[in-house]
Amino acid sequence: MLTKKKLSKRRVTAAVSSFLLLTFIIGCGSQEELSGDRNLIPDNNQTESHYNTANETTNSNNKISSNAKDVSQLEETPVIPVGTSEWRRTNFRKLLADLDIEEISSGSVGRDGIPPIYNPLFISIQEAEEIEWLTGDNPVAIVEMHGNVKAYPLGILTFHEVVNDTIGDTPVVLTYCPLCYTAIGFIREVNGTVLNFGTTGNLRRSNLIMWDDFTESWWQQITGQAIIGDLAGESLDTVSVNISSFDEYKRSYPKGLVLSPDSTNYDMDEIYGKNPYVRYDAPNTQPFMFKQYIDKRLDPVERVLGININEDYLAIPFTSLEESLVRELEHNGEEIVVFYNDRTLSALDKELIVESRIAGSASVFSPYINGEKIYFYNDNGVITDKGTNSKWSQLGQAYEGPLMGETLDTIEATNILWFAWASFHPETGIAFIK
Repeated sequence: MLTKKKLSKRRVTAAVSSFLLLTFIIGCGSQEELSGDRNLIPDNNQTESHYNTANETTNSNNKISSNAKDVSQLEETPVIPVGTSEWRRTNFRKLLADLDIEEISSGSVGRDGIPPIYNPLFISIQEAEEIEWLTGDNPVAIVEMHGNVKAYPLGILTFHEVVNDTIGDTPVVLTYCPLCYTAIGFIREVNGTVLNFGTTGNLRRSNLIMWDDFTESWWQQITGQAIIGDLAGESLDTVSVNISSFDEYKRSYPKGLVLSPDSTNYDMDEIYGKNPYVRYDAPNTQPFMFKQYIDKRLDPVERVLGININEDYLAIPFTSLEESLVRELEHNGEEIVVFYNDRTLSALDKELIVESRIAGSASVFSPYINGEKIYFYNDNGVITDKGTNSKWSQLGQAYEGPLMGETLDTIEATNILWFAWASFHPETGIAFIK
């Protein structure tokens, strides 16, 4: 059982003050470490309790069999440029072969300083509409599996980054890195062993590094690959995640569920719906603690839709979608169609997400239904098909017209900031660049 502990209003207020300071530092473009200013919830008892009760007996004696390739087995423990004293069970002698240790930086929060969610609670859309800050244009991350659909508001994910969940019978982890604007889902199972994930408090190329509770291996969020530890080289199977507005989610999935603000043992109502990274996505912003080369083909923090079809990478800038709302193209021999929602707020602009500017959101689909290709166009701000004039949501659902109820097959893609996509996929092409 998790230790039940609630933050006092005084401690919540202190947390709010912390991210206001963080806002100032990022807004000034500083690359200095924040000395704990990202530690919004300075209490790790939840993590320690979870670890002790769930894994004390298994971690000490058992290993998950791993046949991962492309790893280095070192005779001596390398010098890691971050604190490792709290990682007694992490095998630092086993590394991803191409890992540059110097790329890892401390986010100044420590293990689970940003507390993951282990037992998420969900509410109906009707109940979620009563949440004051969750307006219709607020961004949510959406997962649909096995006929089940859930939305995870970014206004909650910002303060947890990792949600260990089960959708249907499938153990899933929903991850979100606000510094890269990446919401990515994975099946949290490796070789038959179900894992729980937390946050290491460390970053690589400004991207979240997670850890698993069985081997305490470290995992890269963008790639879903273990980079340090007994499971180094292993990769998690991905789960499709779309970012869209709450309104679009409601229209597409009126019976869908929404992550509840009551999913933790912390009283965080006063900070949910806020953004500790004020103006982080303003043009020409230097990404936080990112010291690598930035591909100058696009602005570092420009939003793109990152697509991977059979290891062929493509980025579609949101700026190329704003007017058309829909784009058709062929990528690596596959026909795809991109839908854009021009009513989704940024989660990285103002202190209150509800007051932030429109940033948009995008998804990609196969344009075929029952073997017949569907052609789409922008009809005065509404995605419409040319054959039946049915109306479609950004999530690939026909919500009005003769095709109402039809759903396009989703092609896996990621809403992401350009610097992060290009850093992990430097060979990426760019479509529709202006």
